[in-house]
Amino acid sequence: MKIVSTILLFAILCVVIDSAVASSPKKRGCDCDFIQLAVTDKSGKKQVKARGCTIYRAAPANQACRCTKDKNDDNCSGALVKCKDPKSAKCRSPDDSKEACILGGGNCGGYA
Repeated sequence: MKIVSTILLFAILCVVIDSAVASSPKKRGCDCDFIQLAVTDKSGKKQVKARGCTIYRAAPANQACRCTKDKNDDNCSGALVKCKDPKSAKCRSPDDSKEACILGGGNCGGYA
């Protein structure tokens, strides 16, 4: 009986911890990644087509993600901000598109 009680208590504790992690504010933020797209022309030379940030974790509804490129290396970070156009469909339901990035007003140079 004592073993069953211990197992049951452990299972309840796991559910409580899992619920707390799932509702953590950190999971609700946004984030960006550094992208460098290169294309090869007909002569075989590589040319950079795009270089900068893209959203990889979208902002929650009615907010935007501002991507910022670090000055010293090729990294980007994201921060939640107010949308430039609150009536926009991309503000009401943000995604990882260039349009959603532009609403955040940051670096969107990684989109081709």
